[in-house]
Amino acid sequence: MTDSLSLELGHWVYRVTFDDLPPDVIEATKNRVLDVIGLSLAGGDTAFGRSVLEAASAISPSSPCRVFGTGSGLGVTMAAFVNGAWSQALEYDDTHNESIVHMSSPSVASALALADY
Repeated sequence: MTDSLSLELGHWVYRVTFDDLPPDVIEATKNRVLDVIGLSLAGGDTAFGRSVLEAASAISPSSPCRVFGTGSGLGVTMAAFVNGAWSQALEYDDTHNESIVHMSSPSVASALALADY
């Protein structure tokens, strides 16, 4: 029986190291992380951003997972949600045109919240 594609991908991810990454991938990743953080800071200052934080704060315990620009933290899922939502608030986030998906916002916000956790 052959491994599923997801299992093969999981094994590959487990074995990959930083040195395996091409320089253009590293540079693109750095730019996307900075982009999401900057967009989150800008989006948090909107009416939408304030309402997202208010709702998330009402349902999430305080935690070390940072909400960008606030000095406060939420649970890992809510911190990821708030930062990801904020980064899309002004609709300047990047889009993968072939799939019409905004991948940087949710993936970077989630990765940073998990790193805080």
